[in-house]
Amino acid sequence: MLFISIIFESKDSLGLKEKVELFIELFGNSLMRPKTDEFLKHRCTDLIRFVTSPEYLEQNLPFLDLSSLKFKERDMLEGIFKFWKNVEQKYFDIPALWEQRIRQHLSTRYDSRINVYDWDYTMKLKEKAPIINFREYKTWRESGVAFELRDDSSYEVPNRTLASGIVIKKDGEKFARRGYWGDVVNSPYLSYGIESEEKSLFKKNNDIYVKTATNVTEHNVTAWIYEMMTGEAYSLCPLKNSNMTKKLSPRSELSEVKEETEDAEKSEAKAGEQKPSSDGIATPKYDSMEDVKITFLPLGSVPDLSRKSKYKGLFDVIFLSNSMVHLLTEDIKPIFSKNPSLIIETTNFMLDLRHEHRVEYNKKVKAMAESLGFKMIGECDAEKDSYAFFNQPSN
Repeated sequence: MLFISIIFESKDSLGLKEKVELFIELFGNSLMRPKTDEFLKHRCTDLIRFVTSPEYLEQNLPFLDLSSLKFKERDMLEGIFKFWKNVEQKYFDIPALWEQRIRQHLSTRYDSRINVYDWDYTMKLKEKAPIINFREYKTWRESGVAFELRDDSSYEVPNRTLASGIVIKKDGEKFARRGYWGDVVNSPYLSYGIESEEKSLFKKNNDIYVKTATNVTEHNVTAWIYEMMTGEAYSLCPLKNSNMTKKLSPRSELSEVKEETEDAEKSEAKAGEQKPSSDGIATPKYDSMEDVKITFLPLGSVPDLSRKSKYKGLFDVIFLSNSMVHLLTEDIKPIFSKNPSLIIETTNFMLDLRHEHRVEYNKKVKAMAESLGFKMIGECDAEKDSYAFFNQPSN
Protein backbone atom coordinates (compact mmCIF):
# COMPACT_ATOMS: atom_id res chain seq x y z
CA MET A 1 0.00 0.00 0.00
CA LEU A 2 2.86 2.36 0.77
CA PHE A 3 4.58 1.75 -2.56
CA ILE A 4 1.32 2.01 -4.50
CA SER A 5 0.62 5.37 -2.86
CA ILE A 6 4.10 6.60 -3.84
CA ILE A 7 3.78 5.49 -7.46
CA PHE A 8 0.34 7.01 -7.96
CA GLU A 9 0.72 10.26 -6.10
CA SER A 10 0.06 13.09 -8.53
CA LYS A 11 3.16 14.33 -10.35
CA ASP A 12 2.13 17.86 -9.36
CA SER A 13 3.03 17.07 -5.76
CA LEU A 14 5.69 14.35 -6.15
CA GLY A 15 8.05 14.25 -9.13
CA LEU A 16 9.37 11.12 -10.78
CA LYS A 17 12.88 11.39 -9.32
CA GLU A 18 11.45 11.81 -5.82
CA LYS A 19 9.20 8.79 -6.31
CA VAL A 20 12.13 6.66 -7.44
CA GLU A 21 14.32 7.68 -4.50
CA LEU A 22 11.55 7.11 -1.96
CA PHE A 23 10.66 3.73 -3.46
CA ILE A 24 14.23 2.42 -3.56
CA GLU A 25 15.17 3.78 -0.15
CA LEU A 26 12.15 2.35 1.65
CA PHE A 27 12.45 -0.92 -0.23
CA GLY A 28 16.12 -1.71 0.27
CA ASN A 29 17.69 0.34 3.07
CA SER A 30 17.81 -0.33 6.79
CA LEU A 31 18.50 3.38 7.33
CA MET A 32 16.91 6.28 5.50
CA ARG A 33 17.33 10.02 5.13
CA PRO A 34 15.52 12.39 7.54
CA LYS A 35 13.58 13.71 4.53
CA THR A 36 12.31 10.22 3.77
CA ASP A 37 11.39 9.77 7.42
CA GLU A 38 9.28 12.93 7.27
CA PHE A 39 7.56 11.66 4.15
CA LEU A 40 6.81 8.32 5.78
CA LYS A 41 5.31 9.91 8.90
CA HIS A 42 3.05 12.11 6.80
CA ARG A 43 2.08 9.30 4.44
CA CYS A 44 1.04 7.06 7.32
CA THR A 45 -1.76 9.49 8.11
CA ASP A 46 -3.20 8.75 4.68
CA LEU A 47 -2.57 5.01 4.95
CA ILE A 48 -4.50 4.91 8.22
CA ARG A 49 -7.42 6.68 6.55
CA PHE A 50 -7.29 4.15 3.69
CA VAL A 51 -7.89 1.22 6.05
CA THR A 52 -10.38 2.96 8.35
CA SER A 53 -12.46 4.85 5.79
CA PRO A 54 -13.68 2.96 2.67
CA GLU A 55 -15.10 6.22 1.32
CA TYR A 56 -11.73 7.97 1.54
CA LEU A 57 -10.01 5.03 -0.18
CA GLU A 58 -12.61 5.05 -2.97
CA GLN A 59 -12.09 8.78 -3.52
CA ASN A 60 -8.29 8.58 -3.72
CA LEU A 61 -7.24 5.09 -4.87
CA PRO A 62 -10.41 3.50 -6.28
CA PHE A 63 -8.44 0.64 -7.88
CA LEU A 64 -7.32 -0.54 -4.42
CA ASP A 65 -9.79 -2.97 -2.84
CA LEU A 66 -9.55 -3.75 0.88
CA SER A 67 -13.15 -4.93 1.27
CA SER A 68 -12.13 -8.59 1.69
CA LEU A 69 -10.00 -7.90 4.75
CA LYS A 70 -11.37 -8.80 8.16
CA PHE A 71 -11.84 -6.08 10.78
CA LYS A 72 -9.08 -7.67 12.84
CA GLU A 73 -6.66 -7.33 9.91
CA ARG A 74 -7.67 -3.73 9.32
CA ASP A 75 -6.91 -3.05 12.98
CA MET A 76 -3.53 -4.73 12.56
CA LEU A 77 -2.75 -2.57 9.53
CA GLU A 78 -3.73 0.54 11.43
CA GLY A 79 -1.41 -0.52 14.25
CA ILE A 80 1.46 -1.05 11.81
CA PHE A 81 0.99 2.39 10.25
CA LYS A 82 0.87 4.01 13.70
CA PHE A 83 4.14 2.28 14.56
CA TRP A 84 5.69 3.61 11.34
CA LYS A 85 4.82 7.14 12.51
CA ASN A 86 6.77 6.64 15.74
CA VAL A 87 10.03 8.59 15.76
CA GLU A 88 11.65 6.90 18.77
CA GLN A 89 14.64 4.80 17.61
CA LYS A 90 14.50 2.73 20.80
CA TYR A 91 11.38 0.99 19.46
CA PHE A 92 13.22 -0.21 16.35
CA ASP A 93 16.98 0.15 16.66
CA ILE A 94 17.83 -1.34 13.28
CA PRO A 95 21.65 -1.06 13.57
CA ALA A 96 21.54 -3.17 16.75
CA LEU A 97 18.94 -5.54 15.30
CA TRP A 98 20.94 -5.95 12.09
CA GLU A 99 24.08 -6.83 14.02
CA GLN A 100 22.10 -9.27 16.15
CA ARG A 101 20.71 -10.90 12.99
CA ILE A 102 24.21 -11.23 11.49
CA ARG A 103 25.57 -12.71 14.72
CA GLN A 104 22.73 -15.21 14.83
CA HIS A 105 23.28 -16.20 11.21
CA LEU A 106 27.08 -16.51 11.35
CA SER A 107 27.45 -17.76 14.92
CA THR A 108 31.14 -18.59 15.53
CA ARG A 109 32.09 -17.12 12.15
CA TYR A 110 31.01 -13.62 13.14
CA ASP A 111 34.52 -12.29 13.84
CA SER A 112 35.63 -13.35 10.35
CA ARG A 113 32.42 -12.10 8.72
CA ILE A 114 34.19 -10.01 6.04
CA ASN A 115 35.77 -13.22 4.75
CA VAL A 116 32.33 -14.86 4.81
CA TYR A 117 30.91 -11.99 2.75
CA ASP A 118 33.76 -12.39 0.28
CA TRP A 119 33.16 -16.14 0.01
CA ASP A 120 29.40 -15.74 -0.50
CA TYR A 121 29.99 -13.10 -3.14
CA THR A 122 32.83 -14.79 -5.04
CA MET A 123 31.63 -18.38 -4.89
CA LYS A 124 27.85 -17.91 -5.03
CA LEU A 125 26.59 -14.49 -6.09
CA LYS A 126 29.09 -13.18 -8.63
CA GLU A 127 28.37 -15.88 -11.20
CA LYS A 128 24.61 -15.35 -10.94
CA ALA A 129 24.63 -11.54 -10.85
CA PRO A 130 28.04 -10.15 -11.92
CA ILE A 131 26.76 -6.56 -12.13
CA ILE A 132 26.69 -6.53 -8.31
CA ASN A 133 30.15 -5.51 -7.13
CA PHE A 134 31.70 -6.63 -3.88
CA ARG A 135 31.95 -3.14 -2.42
CA GLU A 136 28.20 -2.50 -2.50
CA TYR A 137 27.41 -6.07 -1.47
CA LYS A 138 29.77 -5.88 1.53
CA THR A 139 28.32 -2.50 2.58
CA TRP A 140 24.82 -3.95 2.55
CA ARG A 141 25.84 -7.13 4.42
CA GLU A 142 27.50 -5.07 7.13
CA SER A 143 24.94 -2.27 7.56
CA GLY A 144 21.75 -3.11 5.68
CA VAL A 145 22.08 0.03 3.53
CA ALA A 146 21.95 -1.07 -0.12
CA PHE A 147 21.27 2.18 -1.98
CA GLU A 148 22.89 5.55 -1.37
CA LEU A 149 21.43 7.63 -4.16
CA ARG A 150 22.46 10.99 -2.74
CA ASP A 151 26.05 11.65 -1.75
CA ASP A 152 25.10 14.83 0.10
CA SER A 153 22.62 13.16 2.45
CA SER A 154 23.03 11.11 5.59
CA TYR A 155 21.29 7.78 6.06
CA GLU A 156 20.65 7.70 9.77
CA VAL A 157 16.96 7.11 10.55
CA PRO A 158 15.74 3.52 11.07
CA ASN A 159 13.50 2.28 8.27
CA ARG A 160 10.56 1.14 10.38
CA THR A 161 8.79 -0.43 7.40
CA LEU A 162 11.26 -3.34 7.68
CA ALA A 163 10.03 -4.25 11.14
CA SER A 164 8.02 -7.41 11.66
CA GLY A 165 6.76 -9.36 14.62
CA ILE A 166 6.96 -12.96 15.77
CA VAL A 167 5.61 -14.89 18.73
CA ILE A 168 8.29 -16.52 20.88
CA LYS A 169 7.67 -19.32 23.37
CA LYS A 170 9.68 -19.15 26.60
CA ASP A 171 9.07 -21.25 29.71
CA GLY A 172 5.71 -22.30 28.32
CA GLU A 173 4.52 -18.73 27.77
CA LYS A 174 4.15 -16.82 24.52
CA PHE A 175 5.69 -13.40 23.99
CA ALA A 176 5.25 -11.05 21.02
CA ARG A 177 8.52 -9.61 19.82
CA ARG A 178 9.21 -6.99 17.18
CA GLY A 179 12.48 -7.04 15.27
CA TYR A 180 14.14 -7.52 11.91
CA TRP A 181 13.80 -11.05 10.54
CA GLY A 182 14.48 -10.36 6.89
CA ASP A 183 17.25 -11.13 4.41
CA VAL A 184 20.90 -10.68 5.46
CA VAL A 185 22.50 -12.83 2.74
CA ASN A 186 21.03 -12.39 -0.72
CA SER A 187 20.57 -8.59 -1.00
CA PRO A 188 17.83 -6.29 -2.39
CA TYR A 189 19.84 -5.80 -5.62
CA LEU A 190 18.35 -9.04 -6.95
CA SER A 191 14.87 -7.55 -7.28
CA TYR A 192 15.53 -4.65 -9.66
CA GLY A 193 19.29 -4.39 -10.11
CA ILE A 194 20.65 -7.29 -12.16
CA GLU A 195 18.74 -7.24 -15.47
CA SER A 196 17.50 -4.48 -17.74
CA GLU A 197 16.32 -3.85 -21.27
CA GLU A 198 18.81 -0.96 -21.34
CA LYS A 199 21.97 -2.85 -22.35
CA SER A 200 24.23 0.22 -22.09
CA LEU A 201 24.10 -0.23 -18.31
CA PHE A 202 26.19 -3.39 -18.67
CA LYS A 203 29.17 -1.94 -20.56
CA LYS A 204 32.62 -2.95 -19.39
CA ASN A 205 36.03 -1.29 -19.30
CA ASN A 206 38.98 -3.64 -18.81
CA ASP A 207 36.46 -6.41 -18.10
CA ILE A 208 34.95 -4.42 -15.23
CA TYR A 209 31.39 -3.14 -15.24
CA VAL A 210 31.20 0.64 -15.50
CA LYS A 211 27.80 0.74 -13.76
CA THR A 212 26.64 -0.90 -10.57
CA ALA A 213 23.55 -2.76 -9.41
CA THR A 214 22.46 0.52 -7.79
CA ASN A 215 22.55 2.25 -11.19
CA VAL A 216 20.56 -0.58 -12.78
CA THR A 217 18.01 -0.47 -9.96
CA GLU A 218 17.60 3.28 -10.30
CA HIS A 219 17.05 3.02 -14.04
CA ASN A 220 14.63 0.08 -13.85
CA VAL A 221 12.47 1.63 -11.14
CA THR A 222 12.50 4.97 -12.99
CA ALA A 223 11.39 3.29 -16.23
CA TRP A 224 8.77 1.22 -14.45
CA ILE A 225 7.17 4.14 -12.59
CA TYR A 226 7.41 6.43 -15.63
CA GLU A 227 5.60 3.94 -17.84
CA MET A 228 2.88 3.47 -15.20
CA MET A 229 2.47 7.24 -14.94
CA THR A 230 2.41 8.02 -18.65
CA GLY A 231 1.69 4.81 -20.56
CA GLU A 232 4.77 5.55 -22.68
CA ALA A 233 8.07 3.69 -22.99
CA TYR A 234 11.06 5.08 -21.14
CA SER A 235 14.47 5.53 -22.73
CA LEU A 236 17.84 6.95 -21.79
CA CYS A 237 17.72 9.09 -24.95
CA PRO A 238 16.62 12.69 -24.28
CA LEU A 239 13.09 13.22 -25.57
CA LYS A 240 9.83 14.86 -24.63
CA ASN A 241 6.83 12.89 -23.43
CA SER A 242 3.72 14.71 -22.28
CA ASN A 243 5.00 17.67 -20.25
CA MET A 244 8.19 15.91 -19.13
CA THR A 245 11.75 16.31 -20.41
CA LYS A 246 14.44 13.68 -19.84
CA LYS A 247 18.05 14.76 -19.18
CA LEU A 248 21.19 12.79 -18.50
CA SER A 249 22.28 13.01 -14.90
CA PRO A 250 25.92 14.11 -14.46
CA ARG A 251 26.27 11.73 -11.53
CA SER A 252 25.15 8.40 -12.94
CA GLU A 253 24.34 9.20 -16.58
CA LEU A 254 20.89 7.82 -15.87
CA SER A 255 17.97 9.91 -16.99
CA GLU A 256 16.08 12.10 -14.64
CA VAL A 257 12.73 13.55 -15.43
CA LYS A 258 12.03 17.19 -14.77
CA GLU A 259 8.60 18.67 -15.16
CA GLU A 260 8.13 21.47 -17.65
CA THR A 261 5.15 23.72 -17.04
CA GLU A 262 4.01 26.84 -18.88
CA ASP A 263 2.72 29.87 -17.00
CA ALA A 264 -0.86 28.73 -17.46
CA GLU A 265 -0.01 25.29 -16.10
CA LYS A 266 1.71 26.85 -13.11
CA SER A 267 -1.35 28.85 -12.20
CA GLU A 268 -3.50 25.75 -12.62
CA ALA A 269 -1.19 23.71 -10.37
CA LYS A 270 -1.24 26.48 -7.80
CA ALA A 271 -5.01 26.47 -7.81
CA GLY A 272 -4.93 22.74 -7.16
CA GLU A 273 -2.36 22.78 -4.39
CA GLN A 274 -2.81 20.34 -1.55
CA LYS A 275 -5.02 21.58 1.24
CA PRO A 276 -4.02 20.89 4.84
CA SER A 277 -6.09 18.27 6.62
CA SER A 278 -7.43 18.68 10.15
CA ASP A 279 -4.08 17.62 11.63
CA GLY A 280 -2.17 20.23 9.65
CA ILE A 281 -0.66 17.76 7.17
CA ALA A 282 -1.28 18.39 3.48
CA THR A 283 -3.56 15.79 1.92
CA PRO A 284 -1.87 14.31 -1.15
CA LYS A 285 -3.60 13.81 -4.48
CA TYR A 286 -3.39 10.54 -6.37
CA ASP A 287 -3.67 9.44 -9.96
CA SER A 288 -5.74 6.40 -10.85
CA MET A 289 -5.70 3.40 -13.18
CA GLU A 290 -8.49 2.29 -15.46
CA ASP A 291 -9.57 -1.33 -15.85
CA VAL A 292 -7.32 -2.42 -12.98
CA LYS A 293 -8.25 -3.68 -9.52
CA ILE A 294 -5.75 -4.65 -6.82
CA THR A 295 -7.46 -6.79 -4.18
CA PHE A 296 -5.93 -7.50 -0.79
CA LEU A 297 -7.01 -10.85 0.65
CA PRO A 298 -7.00 -12.02 4.28
CA LEU A 299 -3.96 -13.86 5.62
CA GLY A 300 -4.09 -17.58 4.90
CA SER A 301 -7.12 -17.21 2.64
CA VAL A 302 -5.78 -18.91 -0.49
CA PRO A 303 -7.00 -22.47 0.33
CA ASP A 304 -10.48 -21.07 1.00
CA LEU A 305 -10.86 -19.14 -2.26
CA SER A 306 -12.35 -22.11 -4.10
CA ARG A 307 -15.30 -22.10 -1.67
CA LYS A 308 -16.43 -18.70 -2.92
CA SER A 309 -18.24 -18.64 -6.24
CA LYS A 310 -16.77 -15.29 -7.33
CA TYR A 311 -13.26 -16.78 -7.45
CA LYS A 312 -14.08 -20.00 -9.29
CA GLY A 313 -12.48 -20.11 -12.74
CA LEU A 314 -11.27 -16.54 -12.26
CA PHE A 315 -7.46 -16.71 -12.46
CA ASP A 316 -5.72 -16.85 -15.84
CA VAL A 317 -2.21 -16.45 -14.40
CA ILE A 318 -1.00 -17.76 -11.04
CA PHE A 319 2.36 -16.72 -9.56
CA LEU A 320 3.82 -18.41 -6.50
CA SER A 321 7.00 -17.39 -4.71
CA ASN A 322 9.25 -20.20 -3.50
CA SER A 323 7.99 -19.62 0.06
CA MET A 324 4.36 -20.07 -1.02
CA VAL A 325 4.70 -23.06 -3.34
CA HIS A 326 3.11 -25.32 -0.69
CA LEU A 327 -0.22 -23.74 -1.66
CA LEU A 328 -0.13 -25.53 -5.02
CA THR A 329 -2.62 -28.24 -4.08
CA GLU A 330 -5.98 -29.60 -5.18
CA ASP A 331 -7.62 -27.03 -2.88
CA ILE A 332 -6.92 -24.16 -5.29
CA LYS A 333 -7.58 -26.01 -8.54
CA PRO A 334 -11.19 -24.70 -8.84
CA ILE A 335 -9.99 -21.08 -9.04
CA PHE A 336 -8.01 -21.69 -12.26
CA SER A 337 -9.56 -20.54 -15.51
CA LYS A 338 -9.49 -22.69 -18.62
CA ASN A 339 -5.89 -23.21 -19.82
CA PRO A 340 -4.24 -21.05 -17.12
CA SER A 341 -0.56 -20.16 -16.91
CA LEU A 342 1.51 -20.92 -13.82
CA ILE A 343 4.76 -19.19 -12.82
CA ILE A 344 6.78 -20.47 -9.88
CA GLU A 345 9.85 -18.80 -8.43
CA THR A 346 12.88 -21.07 -8.20
CA THR A 347 15.56 -21.06 -5.50
CA ASN A 348 18.17 -19.67 -7.89
CA PHE A 349 19.03 -16.70 -5.68
CA MET A 350 18.87 -18.38 -2.29
CA LEU A 351 22.62 -18.37 -1.79
CA ASP A 352 22.66 -20.63 1.26
CA LEU A 353 21.19 -23.59 -0.62
CA ARG A 354 23.35 -26.30 -2.15
CA HIS A 355 23.06 -27.39 -5.76
CA GLU A 356 21.38 -30.69 -4.90
CA HIS A 357 18.74 -28.84 -2.87
CA ARG A 358 17.94 -26.58 -5.83
CA VAL A 359 17.59 -29.57 -8.12
CA GLU A 360 15.36 -31.37 -5.63
CA TYR A 361 13.17 -28.29 -5.26
CA ASN A 362 12.69 -28.08 -9.04
CA LYS A 363 11.70 -31.74 -9.18
CA LYS A 364 9.13 -31.35 -6.41
CA VAL A 365 7.66 -28.21 -7.95
CA LYS A 366 7.36 -29.89 -11.34
CA ALA A 367 5.65 -32.91 -9.79
CA MET A 368 3.21 -30.70 -7.87
CA ALA A 369 2.31 -28.73 -11.00
CA GLU A 370 1.90 -31.87 -13.11
CA SER A 371 -0.44 -33.38 -10.52
CA LEU A 372 -2.79 -30.46 -11.25
CA GLY A 373 -2.61 -30.92 -15.01
CA PHE A 374 0.14 -28.41 -15.80
CA LYS A 375 3.03 -29.00 -18.17
CA MET A 376 6.39 -27.28 -17.92
CA ILE A 377 7.26 -24.96 -20.80
CA GLY A 378 10.78 -25.87 -21.91
CA GLU A 379 13.32 -26.76 -19.23
CA CYS A 380 14.21 -25.11 -15.94
CA ASP A 381 17.88 -24.91 -14.94
CA ALA A 382 18.20 -24.99 -11.15
CA GLU A 383 21.31 -22.77 -11.23
CA LYS A 384 20.37 -20.27 -13.94
CA ASP A 385 16.61 -19.82 -14.22
CA SER A 386 14.72 -17.63 -11.76
CA TYR A 387 11.29 -18.95 -12.70
CA ALA A 388 9.66 -22.14 -13.89
CA PHE A 389 6.83 -21.65 -16.41
CA PHE A 390 3.87 -23.96 -16.88
CA ASN A 391 0.68 -24.04 -18.89
CA GLN A 392 -2.32 -26.31 -18.95
CA PRO A 393 -2.77 -27.83 -22.41
CA SER A 394 -6.25 -27.93 -23.90
CA ASN A 395 -8.00 -31.26 -23.60
